[in-house]
Amino acid sequence: MKKCNTCKRTQPYAAFNKRAQETDGYNYKCRECMRVYRRKNRDSEACGALRSRYGIDMAKYTELLKQQQGVCAVCAKPESSNKRLAVDHNHTTGAVRGLLCGACNRALGLLADSPTRVASALKYLIDKGHYGTEDLT
Repeated sequence: MKKCNTCKRTQPYAAFNKRAQETDGYNYKCRECMRVYRRKNRDSEACGALRSRYGIDMAKYTELLKQQQGVCAVCAKPESSNKRLAVDHNHTTGAVRGLLCGACNRALGLLADSPTRVASALKYLIDKGHYGTEDLT
């Protein structure tokens, strides 16, 4: 059993996320309190992550979002209320390229950001007829 530092309730360890930095290996806040904290601090946490990972602030993110009219630069899927678009960047130079939905960001990553691989995948889809009618109009 462990006591949450926020709600002060004593709960089983299963109610806490694991956290290696803690002496007992579990977070000091229960999952429920962490959910509330993250919801309240979503913008400030995102701001710190943007700065440390990509060297941009929330103003730059908002500017990119506005330039892209609030949608993914690849598939035009809009940013949702609970999921921001991912910052796409060059893994070699660190330069920010734009904002992508999670699926497009993962797809580029799995294709190793290689234009050759992307072109090859496109050729494969066209040759094999594996595309939706809306995709090639």
